[in-house]
Amino acid sequence: MWRDISPWGRLPRLWCFPLDKNSAYYNETDPKAGHLWGDAAAAFFISKERIGEGDAEIVEVYTQGLGHLSKAMEAVHLRPRDGGILMPEGRDVFIQACTYMPKNVLHLLEKNGYTLDNLTYFIGHQANMRIMANIAKQLNLPDEKFLHNIEELGNTGSVSSALVYAQNDKNFKKDDLIAITVFGGGYSTGACLIKH
Repeated sequence: MWRDISPWGRLPRLWCFPLDKNSAYYNETDPKAGHLWGDAAAAFFISKERIGEGDAEIVEVYTQGLGHLSKAMEAVHLRPRDGGILMPEGRDVFIQACTYMPKNVLHLLEKNGYTLDNLTYFIGHQANMRIMANIAKQLNLPDEKFLHNIEELGNTGSVSSALVYAQNDKNFKKDDLIAITVFGGGYSTGACLIKH
């Protein structure tokens, strides 16, 4: 598992293909969550050097495994042949996502000499808008700083934040600072700062 791509040790260039085929897991008969999942994919070319004038710079990437948290192993089940996607500990998933996504962004901002005032856009994992509203309130950030597509595409899983970034890429301006942060079942979390 990669922990950090910023040192550029062995791979000066790479393609990244985040994707999720949630339709292989979800259960339409589940009245609580069966209809909330969507399939999606995105592709990104990442390079140590800027290739073109308008290319963004990855300031830093941070990842963290949280399998040690009390309900991590029972919170989300991805079982294509035995029940689909189940979330028996949805409340705990919500609490942990609302804790770690902003915490990781604040960590990267501080580590790299930035504050929330420097942040142009915040892109969080597109699980649900309640999580984004909770984070906005915690960080006291205005709605216009939060980019999302969940109302259009549903929860597209691990690709959700990358997809929001790709959908808005042409709107970013020089010197914009974008934070992308994610949280996944199991639990795992991470964040990335991107400067245009």
